[in-house]
Amino acid sequence: MSESESTKREKEAALEAYNEIVENAELGDIRLVELHFDVKPVYYDDDGRPKHKAKFNCNISNISYDEEPASLGGLIEWSVSIEMGRKKLLSIKAAYIVIYDNVPNVGQNHSEAYFRKVGRFATYPYFRSVVSQLSWASRAELPTLPVLK
Repeated sequence: MSESESTKREKEAALEAYNEIVENAELGDIRLVELHFDVKPVYYDDDGRPKHKAKFNCNISNISYDEEPASLGGLIEWSVSIEMGRKKLLSIKAAYIVIYDNVPNVGQNHSEAYFRKVGRFATYPYFRSVVSQLSWASRAELPTLPVLK
């Protein structure tokens, strides 16, 4: 068997494993476990509107699979900040624990790939809502967060 045939079979097996998770997994829970908001008074200089671009980030960690209840979980941390040089003028960070139930045991790599892709989309509306509420309450007038792709 050639290397390209082997690679093709590996990709097909990975896709089949991923699709098995997609067909069976159910969102069990999303919980906000950490929230941090900080805005410096200098942020409001210049008519209260930032002249600096927002930095946006997502970090996914602690992904684990538990075979007995067939659950997959992990931590997803979202953050947005406005910086002037190296100084953070505004920062928002929210961390969510996400759990999927009824997840077939198809291997760690496939489970992690599923969690990294689907977990981001599951938590993002919650983070956008938090940012919107904090922007309103602080009158920070943050720009709308981007659409995930």
